[in-house]
Amino acid sequence: MEPARHDSPKLRRLRVFNVVITALVYCAQNAGRLFVVAFFPCFLEAASRLALEWLIYRDPSDMPALLVSHDFNPPTWLSAFATAPWIAMAWAFVLRDMTDQDTYRGLITARIVRRARLRFELNRTILLAAAILAADSLFAGLIKRVDREILYAVASSY
Repeated sequence: MEPARHDSPKLRRLRVFNVVITALVYCAQNAGRLFVVAFFPCFLEAASRLALEWLIYRDPSDMPALLVSHDFNPPTWLSAFATAPWIAMAWAFVLRDMTDQDTYRGLITARIVRRARLRFELNRTILLAAAILAADSLFAGLIKRVDREILYAVASSY
């Protein structure tokens, strides 16, 4: 009976570095294709951010004070929900393209935009990923607020 093989921590670190380097090489070699695949969801995400910033920074602001929070960018907690579906969609398209699984999925077939090869798809998996991304963004904003409150409490005690 052979003893169980235990990998050293150095060997495990080398494997992680190899994975990271392989991913970076793949992205560098396929940058053009990955850009085309993720362009439209990234455009929608930027448009969502721009719309939220317009609502917040216009004079007078239409954003109720309840929705404003400086722990997010743009400074409203709605940004977590407005951008999450588009980020999840971009990740889904890129990961599908990287694994060569159904690479034409989500292509818009309208004649006007057929040559642009734009992709749009909102299914249950993408919406679940969007919910996870939104929850993560909300949690990160909460952590920023808690950190700031702790910093204020420590500073005021001195």
